[in-house]
Amino acid sequence: MSHQMCAYPSASEGAAVAGTISGGRERGLVVHKLLEEVLTGEIAAAADALEIRSRVLLAQLGVSEAARPEDGPHAPELAATALRALAIPEIAACRSRLVPELTVFSAQADDDRTTYVGGVADALAYLPLGMIELVIDWKTDVSPSAHQIELYREQMGDYLAATGAPEGLLVFVTTGQLVRVRPAYKPAANAA
Repeated sequence: MSHQMCAYPSASEGAAVAGTISGGRERGLVVHKLLEEVLTGEIAAAADALEIRSRVLLAQLGVSEAARPEDGPHAPELAATALRALAIPEIAACRSRLVPELTVFSAQADDDRTTYVGGVADALAYLPLGMIELVIDWKTDVSPSAHQIELYREQMGDYLAATGAPEGLLVFVTTGQLVRVRPAYKPAANAA
């Protein structure tokens, strides 16, 4: 699998943003849900609407909104994170073709065993004839380790194999960084 890192904003700006945010499971759930609802058209991609929806989602999770993003989930920060993700040029370019939250499955037989892959892709971009062009995986980590990013690359490789897509994007929504992932090259069995 090949990969390439891109950054929007600059890595130093992304680090500054991440340094002022307290991450966590609830933050990730809310950001994912905001992105899903924007892509389905359930909510407008507007800061005020996303802030209000963030507060509703936090309440549904039984989480009190923090007064500041460095103290926990904070509605203005959650809304800004979703909007930042949608503004990344690669996402903006295919946004109208993104379908969120799709289950993907595959099975590959090799000799005496079969490997099954199943999961939920955060978003898929379809071409006009129905072929999948791109797999998107939103990542809400505030500061992921190199090891964690490698695990995410492997997961994306599984999604690419399951969908047949030629490319995947790990989108680190907190910093705006992207990791491009392409499928692993497998030569044909009869290749010389």
